[in-house]
Amino acid sequence: MVRWIGSDLDFVKKQVLKEYFGRPGIDFIKNNKRIKPEIMFKKIYDHQFILSSSFFILIFAALRLPFYLYINIPYIFDDAPSYAAVAKTIVEGTPFFLSRTPGYPFFLSFMHNISADILLVEYAQSFITICSSLFFIYTINRIYPKLTIPATFAITIFTSSVIFIHSESSILTECLYVNIITLFISFYILSLKTDKRIYWFFVSLSFIVLVYVRPTGLFLVPLLVLQFMFAWRLKYPRIVLFYLVFPAVFFYSMISAYNFFTLGHFSISTQGFSDMVCNTFSFIEKDDSFPDYINQAIDKAVLAQTNQKEHNYIENSWDIKNITALYLKYQSFDDNFWQRLSQVNPYRSKKFLEDCKNVTFTTIKNHPNNYMKFIAVQYLHYFDSFHHARTSSYPFFESYEKCFRARIIKYFLSKSNQTGTFKIFNTPRIEENVAKSMIDRLQENNLLIMVNSFSRIHQKLFRNHIWVLLYFVIFIYSFFIFLFTRCRNIDAFIVFSICLINLLNVMLISIANIAMIRYNFTLHLTYYLAPALLPSIIFFKRINPVSLK
Repeated sequence: MVRWIGSDLDFVKKQVLKEYFGRPGIDFIKNNKRIKPEIMFKKIYDHQFILSSSFFILIFAALRLPFYLYINIPYIFDDAPSYAAVAKTIVEGTPFFLSRTPGYPFFLSFMHNISADILLVEYAQSFITICSSLFFIYTINRIYPKLTIPATFAITIFTSSVIFIHSESSILTECLYVNIITLFISFYILSLKTDKRIYWFFVSLSFIVLVYVRPTGLFLVPLLVLQFMFAWRLKYPRIVLFYLVFPAVFFYSMISAYNFFTLGHFSISTQGFSDMVCNTFSFIEKDDSFPDYINQAIDKAVLAQTNQKEHNYIENSWDIKNITALYLKYQSFDDNFWQRLSQVNPYRSKKFLEDCKNVTFTTIKNHPNNYMKFIAVQYLHYFDSFHHARTSSYPFFESYEKCFRARIIKYFLSKSNQTGTFKIFNTPRIEENVAKSMIDRLQENNLLIMVNSFSRIHQKLFRNHIWVLLYFVIFIYSFFIFLFTRCRNIDAFIVFSICLINLLNVMLISIANIAMIRYNFTLHLTYYLAPALLPSIIFFKRINPVSLK
């Protein structure tokens, strides 16, 4: 039988007070009726939350202040204009989600309604990071009070990396995506460790918002299924299962139905197979079952750009860095390939997507070993690129100096800067002399030099394979503890789930795309959070929201 926290609340308070004040403190509180355990309990952890939050905000501000003071220009990814184009349709009152899901375009359109200055998007994304991180600290402080400090260090380390700060101040989905994941983890913990049923609703809602921002958020579906099964086994109230399922199904069906009436596709995104076909370019061949226009597209867009030496290298080598570089080269043929297919069937039309699906499955069927190696390389690259200074396709993430230098150069040369507009937003224009002075400032400004030194220390201490190894050890340990407790240990299940989402993420990435650092870093919090929450399994087994008999 399972009993929700009720009479156990006094036990929890006494345990915490005993750990902080010892037995004399418990006796003193019992004898002094004017002191209420509830108030004492609350004050202890409110104080701890304030200190932890202050520490996080101090580090957060110190690392971002130099950027906003001296190099306050946006980084506009190559994919960003497509999001702005969809946002423009929303602003005009005719939403059309042909190439992108509605999450980030809705965010851009909301920002545009406030101001057309693109820098406001950067500020808003930084503010969202602060809010989601503080809520995460609040969650840990409430559920695992003695783990507040290590959890604060975990979220601080995660948000202090070069790639995180770069993405936070860039015009693309990464910042919004990763902060929703942080909120999802917070609600996930709260749903399992408290008796407030509304958190189950927020778990489902944060999941569907994540999918709205980027379809790869579907990687969380297996985790939600596990949570459903776990709640069913522990006999949680059946209403929480409804809260877990209904919002996700309802909002997924709603946007799919909208796409059906506007695009003719009952799906949340039309990208699926059009992106997946690019993963087969390293072993794609013409086939007699394909129509002539498809074989011509394969021949002219892909085969004409490759050579047998590269194919042999991919088949016989396991050099992850070089093979991934070749995969990225082949993936760059996508626009040419899609353009040739769209000459017969309109881009992203039903027939166009059927062609992509046909090419994808036929190529994989003819070359299953090549596709399995592609997936294996993506798995290896996903975890190896955590130490991105050696394996990443983006070496400028090694330090703030290299990152900011690349940002200035790209922005100066970009069309957005030359035209002064970015669809619905105004973008600041910088001249050549201003760009050069910004680059010189990176090596002369003392504040920027200090921040850059911190980035190098951060790289050495927190971006190495020791954290990956520790992550796998904790993943295996939490899994066995969960099994040995007959799948009833909530703390072990939470730590296991946090580790599992990393593997689910790479699984979906490797099937649908290439494991680039901008996709991989979104779950890097798990490398730091798993060790921070490990003591919840080892030391805090008795402090649980349910009492098992």
